[in-house]
Amino acid sequence: FEPLGITAEAMFNPSRDLLPRIAATEWGQRFEASLARDRKIECNRFRQELMWGEANDGNSHHHGGTAGNAGLFATARAVFRLAQSWARAELLPRELVDAAVSNQTAGMNEARGLGWQLPTPDNDATHPLSPSSFGHMGFTGTSVWLDPERRRIFVLLTNRIHPSAAPTAMQRIRGEFHRLAIG
Repeated sequence: FEPLGITAEAMFNPSRDLLPRIAATEWGQRFEASLARDRKIECNRFRQELMWGEANDGNSHHHGGTAGNAGLFATARAVFRLAQSWARAELLPRELVDAAVSNQTAGMNEARGLGWQLPTPDNDATHPLSPSSFGHMGFTGTSVWLDPERRRIFVLLTNRIHPSAAPTAMQRIRGEFHRLAIG
């Protein structure tokens, strides 16, 4: 985060004094606990208290809150700056950036690059975006999408799992957000 100037706005494991700026995550790990129960997996390590300023994802939590799949806390400005640095190939060579946003899963149900999701015709969240767009959609409802053809970066920070992970039509909400932002 240092080369991008966002060390105060993007971090893993934020300090307690930043909690007033952070949305609470979830009451316990109800969603993960229900998945375990459905699969008849016994586990007594699920948190029960309000999670606030810590990753709700159990894998990340049990790895110190810094697993690559979850746990980043950031402002919209910081997420935008991270995406912008990616689009400009500021931290990685252009060849690697281009390879990472190329479809590495041709013929499969989802189109994915290296760490990025690519648009598909049946995905309501990406339908209004150009075919060259790419992004990431987080479990809690967050997303960041880059649309090089439109020269736009879309940052949506939400929390669909507070106080609990109830069914939410996030793909539809994301698609509507993109449609409104495109104008």
